[in-house]
Amino acid sequence: MRGGVWQRPGAAPAPRVNANMLQLMRGLFFPTSNVIFAAQADLGVWVRDSQPSTSPNPLTGLYEPWQAVEYAALMLTESASLLLLPGRECANGRQAPVERADWVQFSEQIRQAGLAAYKAAQSRQADAMVEASGAVSEACAACHGVYRSERAGVENRCAS
Repeated sequence: MRGGVWQRPGAAPAPRVNANMLQLMRGLFFPTSNVIFAAQADLGVWVRDSQPSTSPNPLTGLYEPWQAVEYAALMLTESASLLLLPGRECANGRQAPVERADWVQFSEQIRQAGLAAYKAAQSRQADAMVEASGAVSEACAACHGVYRSERAGVENRCAS
């Protein structure tokens, strides 16, 4: 510690990849997007859990529902960068094509959709969330249409 400020010697370490693409989607993108999609309807139906600090549902946890939607939108925005980390594998063991121009574009599209959802959530209007949810859905579908064809099966994911 120098001058009251913690300093780390040397360069920052490279980010580590621990989850494959399927795990990242199921553990982060899918549940986060669902919180955003839920805001297309009346959030008043979500009742705070009797133990909100342990609720697995952000809409019934510690924060009021619109705050939970804002946080989900910001997490979707921030998480877009995780799609670009080198070394991430797809469920079939192939390397995610993080350097391909279309992959980078799809990642940016989800980041922009997350920002739109955040702005819409700040308005506290379900109607605004319909449009923002559409942007999230379109961003997901654009990438999935190229890299996650259900017809092709898991063995062909991350290949276009």
